[in-house]
Amino acid sequence: MDSENQVRKRNIPFFRNTLLKWFKKNGRKYPWRNEKDPYRILVAEMMLQRTRVEQVLPVYSEFIKKFPNVRTLSDAKIEEIAVFVAKLGLFWRSKMMKETARNILSEHKGAIPSERKTLLGIPGIGDYIADAMISFAFNGKRIVIDSNVVRLVSRFFGIEPKGEMRRNKKFIEFCQSVSEGLEPDMTKDFNWSLIDHSAAICRPTPLCDQCPLSKSCQYFKERRLIVKHV
Repeated sequence: MDSENQVRKRNIPFFRNTLLKWFKKNGRKYPWRNEKDPYRILVAEMMLQRTRVEQVLPVYSEFIKKFPNVRTLSDAKIEEIAVFVAKLGLFWRSKMMKETARNILSEHKGAIPSERKTLLGIPGIGDYIADAMISFAFNGKRIVIDSNVVRLVSRFFGIEPKGEMRRNKKFIEFCQSVSEGLEPDMTKDFNWSLIDHSAAICRPTPLCDQCPLSKSCQYFKERRLIVKHV
């Protein structure tokens, strides 16, 4: 196990640098990725939960026009919010977004906090959104982990997924260690590279022949061995 961990640690710089280089050429462009306003980033992250980005794109800008800040969202009627959110499915988000805004307004004077523990105390904000806010809104060094990132990291480093990996303490610690050595502003790009690469290349059925990580990827090595012996 120690030797496996040593190999994984040695491969971290290649993994990180290769993904950042790939992202520079292939990263996707979305309006919320250029945002500095934590509120607008929070809205995007809440909309993106369990929803394809293609669905969010036409709704996001109109939503921001209608509810440009925490107060307007907090004061809105649930039915008004639902006009936008219903297009994304998961109708319950209308009420949740209002509760989130109301809490930020009443408990934090309208300013979205940058501390993880405090963020997690706000209704509607779980581990993923908290980590996304730390990285994308506040330039913090936090890796954002969803099922797609679990797939990419597990495959490359040869980690066998067991149970709910997003809740696995050791796996979370390993993912966070991958960002060590990165400048805070580069962590944001690295998170986006993880998200975009797992969507475009390291899919459930991966495009290994197009992947710049393949030469050091444990999953790819195992696939080649299987094919070789068939």
